Amino acid sequence: WIIRHSGTTSLATSGISNQLEGTSAQSVVNPHMRSLLRRILGYSRENLNPPLLSESGRLRLRPLLSQDYQAVAAWFADSESCRLAFGVDTDNETLAEMTREYLDDLRSDPRGVLLIEEAAANLPVGFLRYKLFRKDRQSLARVGIMVGVSQQRGRGLGSEAMSVLIRYLFATRAVDPIELDTAS
Repeated sequence: WIIRHSGTTSLATSGISNQLEGTSAQSVVNPHMRSLLRRILGYSRENLNPPLLSESGRLRLRPLLSQDYQAVAAWFADSESCRLAFGVDTDNETLAEMTREYLDDLRSDPRGVLLIEEAAANLPVGFLRYKLFRKDRQSLARVGIMVGVSQQRGRGLGSEAMSVLIRYLFATRAVDPIELDTAS
């Protein structure tokens, strides 16, 4: 799936809503507006402080911290979650090896990994991961998501979290397009 920026991008955080105007489907957000937004909200290329909130206030996205790896590893301990995340139907030994490699990769390079929390309960429910690329003088992003708590799937949390991430990437990282990395 490829998502392109097509005009107005809304970014909501800590109850603050800002509108940034683009000019066409191929445009990027004005760099001066993007810089101003970063200063006002405290964003930089390296961090998200304050965390991103969904428009409903139900979800918070924040960088994955070292203490969060235990929860992420627990989500991957469930073979069904792994099969959904990786989009494979393979034996448990191969799945375990894929999981070890993926978790090692998360630990070694946590940039672009955001924990999804239910804001009211401070409950981690999954994570998003994005990678930034440059191709032919164009900034691109590839994004993926895992709702790790099986009881939380099917409640729209993934869609809501992805919407927040997409707005963030268009507004502050000036990417266009965004590719969705899907398991199947």
